[in-house]
Amino acid sequence: MAYTTSDYGKMINDKWRMDAYVSALKNSVKENSIVVDLGAGTGIFSLLACKLGAKKVYAIEPNHALNLGVKSAKKNGYEDKITFINKSSTDVTLPEKADILISDIRGMLPLYGNNLEVIMDARDRFLKKSGVLIPGKDQIICSVAGAQGLYRDITQIWEQGVSGLDLSDGRAICTNGIYPLGKNRINILTESKKWLEIDYYRLKKNSFKQKLSLKSLKTGTAHGIVLWFNSNLTKDTRLLNSPEVKGSKVYGRGFFPFSRPVKLTNGTRIEIEISASLNIDSYIWSWKTKVFKKYSKVPFAEFKQSTFLNKLISPDEFIKKAPGYKTSLNSWGLRELDILNMFKKRSSNEKTAAMLLKKYPGNFKNIDEALQYVGLLSLKYGN
Repeated sequence: MAYTTSDYGKMINDKWRMDAYVSALKNSVKENSIVVDLGAGTGIFSLLACKLGAKKVYAIEPNHALNLGVKSAKKNGYEDKITFINKSSTDVTLPEKADILISDIRGMLPLYGNNLEVIMDARDRFLKKSGVLIPGKDQIICSVAGAQGLYRDITQIWEQGVSGLDLSDGRAICTNGIYPLGKNRINILTESKKWLEIDYYRLKKNSFKQKLSLKSLKTGTAHGIVLWFNSNLTKDTRLLNSPEVKGSKVYGRGFFPFSRPVKLTNGTRIEIEISASLNIDSYIWSWKTKVFKKYSKVPFAEFKQSTFLNKLISPDEFIKKAPGYKTSLNSWGLRELDILNMFKKRSSNEKTAAMLLKKYPGNFKNIDEALQYVGLLSLKYGN
């Protein structure tokens, strides 16, 4: 779902985030800098770059919230310095290379949608070899924690059922999901270690698998793994987002529940293998956990979990995704194919809508409804 202008307002209002990014821009923008603002939103970084002396800024954002940036640029006297491009960056070609590429297209964690592919493409096509990337590096940090309240919210209804009904199958599905910590209280029980470092200057892949071993520092009940990220926006500017600091309101931290709670004592060892594999435009996360008593080589608890198991996939979906399956178009597919063929002929939306109304009279009440449908597809597929 696309961000609203209100969502972008909350991002701008996040002082923790904005102070760090403003500092990074101050350390990077020079008088004649050319800047690319990737995923510009409402253009706040573009405006700041101009205020700091940038010669030219390219603000690239597919969301129509960018139109607010156009108005803000005019109101602040920067309309001649900023070129606003309301497209996905992969569909954009720029007339010159940039000195600075700034972006904040993460989600709760830096591995979010196809953002790494977008950054790699923009870096390789838009940025000078000597150019500056903001952020330069992100580190994803891992720890094991007690999160009794959150874990109860995830599992309790499935364990208890409703009106005597057994709903227990839902528990296994939900403990294979990932959840934002939000304002839930947690108790960090182990040392915290870096699971992954993303160096955006050298990044060449978008899927990762890493192992790490964590030692328990105190006694307590562990409910899952917590992941968060810290960032080196530039060499001189860091953004820290640990659960133990005030941190950002925007990014949050990710909670990966265990299949069941585990009692830890001082010196308990937890071996974790975490993998994140990009599947089209979203990540499948897997986490394998082994818990060992102090000095033991045999785990007393072991879990294998994955967000793949959090999805309720029908047999029909498996069949249709199989390599040998031969797809035929359903009624929606046929309609869209007709519309795309009209687009290919460069027919007007009005003419395309009239065709739809005539060929599929039962699907649209009137020409306005057909025209609205055509307009949506024009936005999605049109140049």
